[in-house]
Amino acid sequence: MSLTVKKIDTLKPKEKTYLVIDADGLYLAVYPSGKKVWRFRYQLDGKRNQIVLGQYPDLSLADARNKAGEKRNLLAEKIDPSKARCKGGAITTFKDVALAWHGANRGRWTPDHADLTLRRIEQDLFPWIGAMSIEEIRASDMLTTLRRVESRGACEVARRLRGIASNIFQYSIAEGRDHNDPAASVQKALVQRTVKSFSAITKPNEVAELLRNIAAYKGSNVVRLALLFSAYTFARPGEVRHAEWNEIDFDTGLWTIPKEKTKRRREHVVPLARQTLEVLRELQPQTGGGQWLFPSNRGKGRCMSENTVRIAIRSMGYDQDQMTAHGFRSTASTLLNESGKWDFQTIELQLAHVQRDKVAGVYNRSERMDERQAMMQWYADYLDLLTSGGKVLSFPSKDAAVNE
Repeated sequence: MSLTVKKIDTLKPKEKTYLVIDADGLYLAVYPSGKKVWRFRYQLDGKRNQIVLGQYPDLSLADARNKAGEKRNLLAEKIDPSKARCKGGAITTFKDVALAWHGANRGRWTPDHADLTLRRIEQDLFPWIGAMSIEEIRASDMLTTLRRVESRGACEVARRLRGIASNIFQYSIAEGRDHNDPAASVQKALVQRTVKSFSAITKPNEVAELLRNIAAYKGSNVVRLALLFSAYTFARPGEVRHAEWNEIDFDTGLWTIPKEKTKRRREHVVPLARQTLEVLRELQPQTGGGQWLFPSNRGKGRCMSENTVRIAIRSMGYDQDQMTAHGFRSTASTLLNESGKWDFQTIELQLAHVQRDKVAGVYNRSERMDERQAMMQWYADYLDLLTSGGKVLSFPSKDAAVNE
């Protein structure tokens, strides 16, 4: 007997999910939570499958029957409903929706973030749910997929993947597909995040040893100069790797990072100390004929890999709990703040952190530039003093952490 609205409204949840048939492949799944979901079961080329049509009462009985009728029309034309195109033209597999979402958003991300996001999707989501209809993916599918990532100890990656998947599902819903966001349901089932600052060397005598190790680095000279450039400028690793020669002004001693490359999507200006300019002049004969300051040694017009500096740091004997590529920022933050010579706001401006006081002023490219230039030169001079074994300034014994 076909369903009626009255009968649907009287269906009560049970200990396990149960199904109530309507007609011609349409049925209602009633979950222990009380949620009621329309599903359509069909067979094509000898293979059985089912797809989600929507949740009741958001999708009424009449609308569910209309949708089921549309699916039967597709079957009559030998078209698999789970892979059919919707009105917007987007294929409903998770992979195709994910690629469409990535393409729609990559323009507002930094190149590093766009590449990392796509790589994570391709490595950890596509092999397991990529070929599935996005309307068919359940919370249990998401949890199984994410726990595979957790099982290799990458709990933070699993947490980030859940957020990425949730954005993809929300994008799909906004495109007009009838399903929920199964990634949202598994958030509390994952291993909870442990907040950890980027590892960094911040004690002056240890910073001195690090700088001497960089000076004695036996690997590629381009990598050695990338390490020095990172130390002197304390820019974000992705900004360093993607630095281009046309962003450097030797006359004014400024490196202008376009907003498209910054984390905060704001143009950021880095005053270049005398030592930093010397690094660039040494680098110029090697890479100045190309686009990137620090190109990939594999060619193909790419910039240096994110792993290059990390591997160089490891080769000098520092593990991930001692120093990271991002750690040069914590080093600078600590030494500058503990010197007592520089205003906190000036340091924060140079670190390109968002001002907490929204009324205090809009990020201006010339804001405190004279003071920032003086600070960057003082910092480079101090690093050189440490490298040469000069007298270490007496700062209070306090570490500072930079998480951005």
